[in-house]
Amino acid sequence: MQRLLRFLASDGFGLTLLLLITLILMIAALLKPETAWQYIYISPFFFLLWVFLSISLLCALFFRFRFRFKSLGSILTHACVVLILIGGAVSAFFGERGFIELEEGQSSDLFYDDADRTHALPFEIALKDFSIDYYPGQPYIKEFRSTVELREGNQLLRTGKIEVNGPLKEKGYLLYQSGYDEENPRKTLLEVVRDPGVPIVYTGFVLLILGLSFVFFVKPNLRNHAG
Repeated sequence: MQRLLRFLASDGFGLTLLLLITLILMIAALLKPETAWQYIYISPFFFLLWVFLSISLLCALFFRFRFRFKSLGSILTHACVVLILIGGAVSAFFGERGFIELEEGQSSDLFYDDADRTHALPFEIALKDFSIDYYPGQPYIKEFRSTVELREGNQLLRTGKIEVNGPLKEKGYLLYQSGYDEENPRKTLLEVVRDPGVPIVYTGFVLLILGLSFVFFVKPNLRNHAG
């Protein structure tokens, strides 16, 4: 068992996984997004590669670094990669993304993904108003926005505006202004996104910054003082 864990923690095993993942990502970049997502990003094989890479980093963390203050930078940078990988996996397997089309006066608690599958929201969206602003004296659109009410049963949760660069957030879901119906100016298209992996990924990046700061700034100063 000890030998197996040390093999998983070895540079050769970790680098092999990284090269294989990089090669697969290069191939995925050449495919259509929906094809890459269906046959690569959510495939069991690709998921197992990320799992083994995470295990490899964790083993390296425990077998190759003693928990001393001087090794804190390396520990944090290894831990950050693991967290980023976990966050990416959470987003891929538990995240939701789709669209909902509403006309003024309509409401719905359902949205549809790219595969035309139906997903339920924990609240209802009611479109109260959709407006388009144009540049003065020109036929070009400046911005467009949706005024909505979010309800849960008979309870009004909030009223808000959804703009192109101003999404509305509720219960872990982000509502983006995606488009509108050119033939019906009273109809809006909203994008619905739930990404539970984002906080984990952000935590990983924070650890990365802390780890690199320790390696490049704190550790050299400690050496200078010791010298």
